[in-house]
Order: sequence, then structure tokens, then C-alpha cells
Amino acid sequence: MGALDTKYKIYSMAKQQKKIINQKFIAAVIVGLVFMLASNALADSIFLTLKAKKKTKNPDVTLKGRVGIGANVSISVNGVDIGPVSLDEKNKYHVRVPLEIGNNTVRVTASRDGTEKIIEKNIERKSATNKERPLWVTIIYVKNRIEKPDVAVRGKAYDVSEVSISVNGEPQGTAEVSAKTGKFKYRVILPVGVSEIRAEAVKGLENVTATKRVRRLK
Repeated sequence: MGALDTKYKIYSMAKQQKKIINQKFIAAVIVGLVFMLASNALADSIFLTLKAKKKTKNPDVTLKGRVGIGANVSISVNGVDIGPVSLDEKNKYHVRVPLEIGNNTVRVTASRDGTEKIIEKNIERKSATNKERPLWVTIIYVKNRIEKPDVAVRGKAYDVSEVSISVNGEPQGTAEVSAKTGKFKYRVILPVGVSEIRAEAVKGLENVTATKRVRRLK
């Protein structure tokens, strides 16, 4: 009985060790598969970054970023491609692109083996001076407190030949804009009390307005 017990114990231990080995093997296979899948997913993904100012008064702006190894980079501003983009030894790019006055959509695309990653950024270029604006109008002078029933409205406009004048939303007429100076002048009729004078410049789908509140005393 002692010999049989010993043989049984040896058999049980061997069976248990085999079970442990099988479990470790299965665990190792699972870890290997997970690592392989993660590596493949990482290889298929594309790394891309973009840094740039959100607002500027300059006619251009610097774009900086980095891409993954083996990826190509293309950049467009408002749908227009800026041309070839070079990378340094660390896969970084440093490019200066032109901007239009107003909102600009910058799009950076990294591509590799048919896979793409895209980053878009809106950058606003503000005008440094009034004359850089695509369209503008301002009321330079009009008296705030008026005793007469009418008053002269003076202003300046850019990139238009005429300006529409209204009082409290009611059209008064059209003022011609000087081609040389951009100045305009128009005389409006005011009701007694507070009124809002509005000058509006229109060009195509664009329109800008300037307003001035005045009071007619009597």
C-alpha cells in the first residue's frame, strides 16, 4: 500500500505540474497576441501634432508640429495647398503660411500607407489698420444734441462707392463715397427725441454698418 500511495502521489504531482505549465503557456500566448495586436494598431495609427496662434494681425502665421516616422505631411489654408512640406531629422515641421483678413481654416494632413490623420485649426487674422479691412464704414462726426430738424452725417468708408443712410430703421437715402478720400456726407431728417443714425456699406454678400445715437431737442 505504501508503494501504491507513493506512485499515486507522484502521478498527481506530475499531473498538477502539467496543468500549471499548460496554464502558463496559454497565458503567455494570450499576452503575445495582445502585444502583437497593440503593436499592429500602433503601427497603423499616425502621430500628428499642430501648434499655431489663434489670432494675429500679421499677414502670415507659423505652424509647428511633429509627425510619426514614415509619414508625409501636406498643409492647406482655406482649401489651397501651400506646397511641399519638409521635415527635420526629428520628423518636425516648421512652416509659415499666408492668411487672409478674417477667419482662416488651416488643415494639416499626415498620410502613410493609405492611412490619414487630419488636424484643422481656425486662425483669425485681424486688420492692422482700417484700410486693410475688406469692407468698412464709420461715422466720423455728427452732433449728439440737435435743435434743428436735420443734421449732417459725415463718415468714411472703404472699398465701396456709396453708403446707405437710415434713421431708426427708415431709409433716408444714399451718400456717395469719395474715391480719393473715402469720405461721405449726408443730411438726415430727425424726429424729436432720441434717434439712431445708421450708415451701411454693402459689397456682394458682405455688409458692415456704423451707428450713432443722437437727440433732437425740439
